[in-house]
Amino acid sequence: MSRVFNDPGRIPKEKQKRKINQSTWRKDLSDAFKESLNITKALRNTENSSEEIFRVQISFLMSLYDYTIHEVIKYKAVDMYSGIEVEAEKYKYFRVSMKTLQKAIKFPDEPLKWLTSELEFQNDKISYINPRRTLEALELITDVNIFEQYCQKEGFDYNNFFKELENLTFRRNEIVHKMDIKNKLTLERNEITMNEVDNYISIIEKLVLYIIARI
Repeated sequence: MSRVFNDPGRIPKEKQKRKINQSTWRKDLSDAFKESLNITKALRNTENSSEEIFRVQISFLMSLYDYTIHEVIKYKAVDMYSGIEVEAEKYKYFRVSMKTLQKAIKFPDEPLKWLTSELEFQNDKISYINPRRTLEALELITDVNIFEQYCQKEGFDYNNFFKELENLTFRRNEIVHKMDIKNKLTLERNEITMNEVDNYISIIEKLVLYIIARI
């Protein structure tokens, strides 16, 4: 069983397609994430490192983060249904539509035909960019606070790390929804630096790869 991984579609490159196989989804999804992240990194080079490019990178970075979290939930849920992974408590009470239930009865051994489509129907319009929303979403597939687990492994202070993710969400929202303008009268924009962007890219890269591997 496999489905096609598409990049978030917001990156101005020809869409890339990569097969994600259920049996190897962690490796496949990790590779696809790295590939799309490299596209985001490549937007900036020595000849093109303006603040506008920095803002675009933040926007793309968080779109990729959101997209990948959605994908992790779908593939891990299929593994739980198939008995490969232990069921999370919230998963046991996951509600599906009657339409999906009928498909499940018809194709009980092919959850990619119905479980992933139900998850997409319920969740694809929900953004997981905010770290609180991320944790709420991941409760469907794990009983562990994956951020706390990650911080323990890396030796980070959990509250400081969580605040860093909230700051990144705020910066992304300012860029996407307000053009990063802090003064509507003068149209003055918030400062953004290369170091700031590089730091955020590093945070998301390490966190997402950890989530894919360990959740």
